[in-house]
Amino acid sequence: MKYSVLILSIFFVITLLGGCADSNTLNDAITNYKERDKEINDLINYYLSKTPVDQSIMFGLGKGESFNLGIALSGGRIDAQRPAKGGINIAKKSTIADSLLRSINWTNEIVDSITFKLKASKCVSITNGEPIRLAYNRNGLTQYTYLIYSTPLPDSTLSRKGVKEGVINNRVIVSRFSGL
Repeated sequence: MKYSVLILSIFFVITLLGGCADSNTLNDAITNYKERDKEINDLINYYLSKTPVDQSIMFGLGKGESFNLGIALSGGRIDAQRPAKGGINIAKKSTIADSLLRSINWTNEIVDSITFKLKASKCVSITNGEPIRLAYNRNGLTQYTYLIYSTPLPDSTLSRKGVKEGVINNRVIVSRFSGL
């Protein structure tokens, strides 16, 4: 038993260290946004035109041809009649996919378009709301996310330590998230 715990601990540490390799940097994320500004704006405009205003919808690339989808009421509201729902690595054209897509009036063509636009932007997921959250390629335990606000942020916010390093413009900040 003692050796099993030791072996599992060693495996966990090796896996964790291997997953910590962070080949994407803040500068990579900023450069990606600047180089793909048109593609990113196209993605955002299309996505917002397809998402219901009263719902928070997260769409992401899954493994292979699958996708991730989370559907909840906007603003963190809770309603027993409209519970949050979704899944990860949802197979296209499955009964789960059909049910989830139908609940937000989406089709497989919309999924294909968002998938194409995410890949063109070199991003992996998008969530509507304020701010819009657009996740740049995840690598190991680190992911950089573009926080895109509908109105300009005040200079006092943009100049704060920990924020100013990731400012692209007065509406877009790159934030680093780390975790499992």
